Amino acid sequence: PEVRAQSAKVLGNARIEEAYESLIRLLQDPHPRVRFFAALGVGKLGHQEATEPIFQMLRENAEDDPFLRHAGVMALVWLNDINALVAAAKDGSPRVRMATLLAMRRLNRPEVAMFLYDPEPSLVLESARAIYDLPMASAYSQLATLISKDALPLPVMRRVLHASFRLGNLENALGLAARKLGVDVINTFSGCPGDHAAARQPNWVTCAWPPEYLEILDWQWNRSVIPYWRKTVEFARAHE
Repeated sequence: PEVRAQSAKVLGNARIEEAYESLIRLLQDPHPRVRFFAALGVGKLGHQEATEPIFQMLRENAEDDPFLRHAGVMALVWLNDINALVAAAKDGSPRVRMATLLAMRRLNRPEVAMFLYDPEPSLVLESARAIYDLPMASAYSQLATLISKDALPLPVMRRVLHASFRLGNLENALGLAARKLGVDVINTFSGCPGDHAAARQPNWVTCAWPPEYLEILDWQWNRSVIPYWRKTVEFARAHE
């Protein structure tokens, strides 16, 4: 087996195209060290059609060998088939999903947020780590939505809270306040907007003349108040 392992290593490192089919076959070798170097070699050759054989090797990693998982992850990174990775996020094998998540993390892909809702707690934690620890600021808002979930593991909740804090907007401040106070319902006052986007004081229009007042009312309702409360209602429904 060591001769096969070293052969796979040399052929992969040298990127010998003629070795592609042989390396694919070695992904099914009975010895994990051979499969390890075969997976790395396949990844280095860069044929995206090799993505599914790599997934199959990961599915059959019954002992959850971390070295084989690493080789599979690196192969997926080098193959860089984003469509296949997104599809694999729903694969029935937790081993495939974990390797997919780790590959997305190395590729800095925001699709890693898909795993925040995975049924496997370990994948939820790994997804939260990827988003917050790298960081992937573009996925902070998806991480922050978990704030309404109960019984999150402490390492996940810690990252959810920090993501909410870093987003720095009203919706996330309300979510933080609700979590801290232990309340399920927050009643808010609609308030009164100003008369333009940069206004610092409210402007309560009480009559329809002169016509400039109607323009202010139109701006207040159609460009300020209604869009704001529509967004707030969407946020509230998402966190019921």
